[in-house]
Amino acid sequence: MKDKNFDKPQMFDAEDEAFFQKHFGQWENNTTTENSAASGSGDASQRRGSQVSSQANQTTAAQQTSRRRRQFFDQDAPMNHPEMFDEQTSSSSATGTAASSQQTRSERARRRISPEEAQRIAAQQEASQKAAAQKRSSNRASYDPYPESTSGRKRNSSSGKHSRKKKKHPILRFIVCLLLIIAILAVGITTFGKQPIRETSGLGTRTDGISTFLIAGTDDEGYRTDTIILISINNNTHQARLMSIPRDTYIEAPSYNVPKINSALGYAGGGRKGMEELMDQVENLIGFMPDGYFMIDFNDFVSVVDFMGGVDFNVPMDMDYEDPTQDLEIHLKAGEQHLNGKESIQLVRFRSGYANADITRTSVQRDFIKAALEQWTAPSKIWKIPLLTIMISTRVTTDMSLGNLGWIAKAGILCNMEDLSMDILPGTPQYINGGSYYVPDDSAVRELMTGYSPYAN
Repeated sequence: MKDKNFDKPQMFDAEDEAFFQKHFGQWENNTTTENSAASGSGDASQRRGSQVSSQANQTTAAQQTSRRRRQFFDQDAPMNHPEMFDEQTSSSSATGTAASSQQTRSERARRRISPEEAQRIAAQQEASQKAAAQKRSSNRASYDPYPESTSGRKRNSSSGKHSRKKKKHPILRFIVCLLLIIAILAVGITTFGKQPIRETSGLGTRTDGISTFLIAGTDDEGYRTDTIILISINNNTHQARLMSIPRDTYIEAPSYNVPKINSALGYAGGGRKGMEELMDQVENLIGFMPDGYFMIDFNDFVSVVDFMGGVDFNVPMDMDYEDPTQDLEIHLKAGEQHLNGKESIQLVRFRSGYANADITRTSVQRDFIKAALEQWTAPSKIWKIPLLTIMISTRVTTDMSLGNLGWIAKAGILCNMEDLSMDILPGTPQYINGGSYYVPDDSAVRELMTGYSPYAN
């Protein structure tokens, strides 16, 4: 590119012209020699000479002369060849005018900017321009609500506006949706909860707010009940009671091969029919029909415990037992520990190491249920109750509706589980015809049932 400043006409006085004519030849020879030495040899020197020749051909003779004159006065000669400007006349007869002219030219030459100084100033200007450009860019970014460099949002080329794209947070969205579902379930269950009631004739007036239900824990085949528990909830006093019925409890059932309450489920073929048979036998024992039932097998029990996060429990003794015919392995150490679902089912099934066998097992089962209810109704886990209600209604065999489960859940949460009353069906172990049975004490049972029955005596 042409240097526009050199192409402009430059005015020189007579004194400058005389000085130029005197020293230009010498300066041009020195400059040519220095440029040749610096440029070196080879292809690079040839390319440089070719470029200079090409540029010289593009300018007129007058422009070239003007450019060389300016270069002589402004750049090379003053700094690289100061002797031309600082020469002192040896003649003592030099006139004052000549000395003054010589001094004026020397001072004027020294005031001109050296190439090094010019490079420094140019570097400063370039740095200032870069800083200004960065500042302008920063200001634009600060006023841009959706900068492309940070958010990756695409700019609408037709309107010049940014298209909004909300960031997706799948985990946060899942948590919000889960909490919303739980809240809806909790409100729906508690609002539309219906107390489970099964009317039984001839028992007198029923007390409002009291319901009872039976929990039967079965083996994998679903024909034997290892655990039978009666629970009563008083929603008026916010109290709950729990009574275990030993599996070997003797019942008046002549058609049974083994007249134990544990045989009732299998006698009717298991399932719902088996549970109705069991409910009938329980009514014969306690004097009234429970309002509903839950039949839960081992797998469902494990799932419920794991869903609620396990149970902290003090295992009363070392438990080691294996029965390949039942695919049963029990290995637990004594002491306080956190039990998951599989460990919990080992705890509630173990009985061979106890002195009183099934009697002690029912006591451990009651203690485990109390610990579970206390921990699961704590504020840190109470939010799981609505989901647990849904889980039970879909996986556990029951004759109660979702509204009934909602009433039980709400009433159970309001109860003080630390004051949970726990009992065992009154009776004594006996041998009958060579078999081991648990024979109920009828009078003691009737007295105990006054605290469970919803009917006024």
